[in-house]
Amino acid sequence: MVSASLASNASPFLFLRRVAKMKVEYIPPREDVILQNEAPDDVYTIVSGEVEIIDCEGEKEHVVGTL
Repeated sequence: MVSASLASNASPFLFLRRVAKMKVEYIPPREDVILQNEAPDDVYTIVSGEVEIIDCEGEKEHVVGTL
């Protein structure tokens, strides 16, 4: 049973419907996933690997965190 907060209040049927609609997507290294100040259209789950959180000011990039 999944104990994530997104699924904690969902009925098992609703949870299974959401899982059935999920798709696997490979994102190569250094690919932008969600850009700063833009609303995302999808929800992403990191299955393996890591994600860098990068803050951009002009041409400078600064890694502020890693997930």
